[in-house]
Amino acid sequence: MQNNADTVTADERSATRRRAPGGGRKKTFDPDVVLGQALDVFWEHGYADTTTRLLEDELGLKASSIYNAFGSKGELLDAAVAQYLQRLDREILTPLRTADDPLDGLDQLIHAVSIGIDGEHRSGCLIVSLLTENAARDPALTAHTDAYMAALRSELTDTLERAVDAGLIPADTVAERIELLTTAILGINAAARGRLGPDTVEAMADSVRAQIARWRLTPAD
Repeated sequence: MQNNADTVTADERSATRRRAPGGGRKKTFDPDVVLGQALDVFWEHGYADTTTRLLEDELGLKASSIYNAFGSKGELLDAAVAQYLQRLDREILTPLRTADDPLDGLDQLIHAVSIGIDGEHRSGCLIVSLLTENAARDPALTAHTDAYMAALRSELTDTLERAVDAGLIPADTVAERIELLTTAILGINAAARGRLGPDTVEAMADSVRAQIARWRLTPAD
């Protein structure tokens, strides 16, 4: 029978794998916390300008620890984007899907886009930021931005079709309004990314929200 002192639990093995190198006392880190920090770095600096040195400085870890835990820089981005999309779905898209009134849901969506998922007018949407820096269509970025655009259009389509079913808008306006809303969301995020200021971003959002309010059919229509 093995001595208890020699027994290594699964948790201990996991912690050992996550130890950062360095002299003296060894450190452990929480991958979810580090991933959140990496997300902030990519969000603030973009993919191309996020260097290994910057990641080391911001995460407080050596490159070997980062890449042993997450793989390459591209794989780290993949994991960070996955975490971001979970928040985006929970905080922005779920309220849109569950709104009793689809047009009210769109109004809330545009407001949420204007203040960001943390409510602090950060540098726009992470995926839109990746989109604006992806002129060369880097495969590491294109997969994320293309998937985001497809998902956004799908959510807008579903919401507008619910509005048609509820008699709130004419069916023949759905296609053009998908394009209008997509353009508005990209523009609002680009303005936030360009640091045009909360007043400008909110003014853009308010103009879109006013348009949405005017879409609602009245009995006379």
